[in-house]
Amino acid sequence: MKKIFISDKCPDCRRIFDLIDEKKDNFDFINITESMANLKEFLRYRDKLEEFDIIRENNKVGIPVMIDENNKAVFLTEKEIENL
Repeated sequence: MKKIFISDKCPDCRRIFDLIDEKKDNFDFINITESMANLKEFLRYRDKLEEFDIIRENNKVGIPVMIDENNKAVFLTEKEIENL
């Protein structure tokens, strides 16, 4: 199952969550601000995947992001949601 990392503190994440409403059963939503375990899981991807290089260089968090079955990061925008 695809994982989508979000935060309930992030306005961009809320908008994406609402846009995916009818597809929510196909994803595992992980709120990185809900627990330390969730944050650590996200950071393992963020610290290792090359898709996050530009995010790290610009001191950004990198959410909302989907990690697919092949451990590839897809940064979610309204356009990306249409293609899910």
